[in-house]
Amino acid sequence: MTLPTKWARVDGQPVNAALLDIDTLTCKDRMQTPDKAVQGKTDKDAYIQAMVEDFGRCMRERGYVQIKG
Repeated sequence: MTLPTKWARVDGQPVNAALLDIDTLTCKDRMQTPDKAVQGKTDKDAYIQAMVEDFGRCMRERGYVQIKG
């Protein structure tokens, strides 16, 4: 499973590397307790995709937007 690694702040402020590390770890920890969208997935690919989406949602809740590339 590959998680997104490039992030920018939604508010346009510079990304604080230490805070980004904390937020990333928090979101990875949250993935250990999957939300309802992930629970019940029996297809491995669908489960992994749902986990990645949950991680992205968690990062957005913390004020980040993924940078493509």
